[in-house]
Amino acid sequence: MLIKKVPALFFTMLSLNAYADDSSPFDMFISGEVGYNHVSPKVDPSVYDNNDPIDYSLPNSSDVSYKTRASFAYTDPNQFGLQVDGVYARNGMDKSTASNVDLAGHAFYRTDKYLLGAITQYRKPNLNTKEYYFDIYSNLFTPEQFFWGAEAQAYFGQFTLYGQIARQEFINQSNYGIDELGSGFGDHGLALSLKARYFINENWRVDGSYAYNKVYLNNSIIGGIDIYNEIGNSANQNTFGLATEYRFANKPYSLTASYEHTSIDLFRGLFSVDTDRAMVGFRLNFGKDSLKARDQSGASLDPISQDALFSTAIGSLYNQILSPL
Repeated sequence: MLIKKVPALFFTMLSLNAYADDSSPFDMFISGEVGYNHVSPKVDPSVYDNNDPIDYSLPNSSDVSYKTRASFAYTDPNQFGLQVDGVYARNGMDKSTASNVDLAGHAFYRTDKYLLGAITQYRKPNLNTKEYYFDIYSNLFTPEQFFWGAEAQAYFGQFTLYGQIARQEFINQSNYGIDELGSGFGDHGLALSLKARYFINENWRVDGSYAYNKVYLNNSIIGGIDIYNEIGNSANQNTFGLATEYRFANKPYSLTASYEHTSIDLFRGLFSVDTDRAMVGFRLNFGKDSLKARDQSGASLDPISQDALFSTAIGSLYNQILSPL
């Protein structure tokens, strides 16, 4: 019975566009994206040995990426509002796959000039390989995360500036039988993002973005090596992005396209990973009748969206180990 009702529910949601009203306190969209993911890892021994100044490039990998998202926002007449987001992302890396589920909540106060808000977010990463032996240890590098922080938007006619800053905690980490790791691999971290949006017209938007993620490692000694002091106490991730969205006039449909370049540095630059990803997508919009109206009065906030750092880095390393298989 439920399956038979799905088409009716789908077309009922589409019909909401006929009653779109920018003064409505509700806004919602559902989107899906697919694209191509290219991962380039390398090792630079000169970080610790000046007699070996060669950068060793490891085998590159390319695979398909997917991303789905649903967001819902409500703003009351007093200009206070809430938004919730659910995201599932999957990034292939040839012989391994990194994915994550994100649930985010926003509370904000918005005027026609600015928005001030707070964000909380839960993330569950996952890492799978084509070799069962390595899957046993994958949980070590996919700790659950919790983010909490602040965000703000400023509206300047056709421009919107958007910033986020959040602290991240690694939760539910287990020993996994490796005594030296103690409470887990990750300790805490900082995530921030800056975005600039420009509206060519009411229904065509282009974005530029930068995101930074710094993760501090727990003080661990593995195989006699003091990880914290000798190899480094943190990992860094930088992401630069371009994106666009075009919505058909008087229709609830949008087309999206994006490109991201991400760099991850581990162990003071000894190991690094560069990722390039191009995506195209389709979005269904409900509530506001234009992209600009959604940006300044609807579901315009984003979850912290960078790839899970550990699973991406370790997944690319697994590719090197499994490449002969």
